[in-house]
Amino acid sequence: MGVRGLLNYVLRHRERGTTLKVDLVQEAQACGRHGITLLVDVVDFAAWLLPQVDWSTKEYQSDATISVYGGEFAQHDEVVSTIVLSLRAAGVHLDFFVDTPR
Repeated sequence: MGVRGLLNYVLRHRERGTTLKVDLVQEAQACGRHGITLLVDVVDFAAWLLPQVDWSTKEYQSDATISVYGGEFAQHDEVVSTIVLSLRAAGVHLDFFVDTPR
């Protein structure tokens, strides 16, 4: 499903209009009561999520760094739930997919 090198291309050529920043909440409100749905690559989401979990843990304990990723299920649940439910409340729904390597 993915296009090899697409992200690198977009990042290299963003000044030529290959990216567009939008206010997702505003877009969701413009679409009515059903909002909008974003397709999210779960592998990239997980790679982004791990530092978020570490950051949120440091909020509770000043020098607490999670040393082994993958076992802190309560923190993962809290962060993912907060993200997904906050977006859903604003009318932004996430559909996750797995783009496996060939």
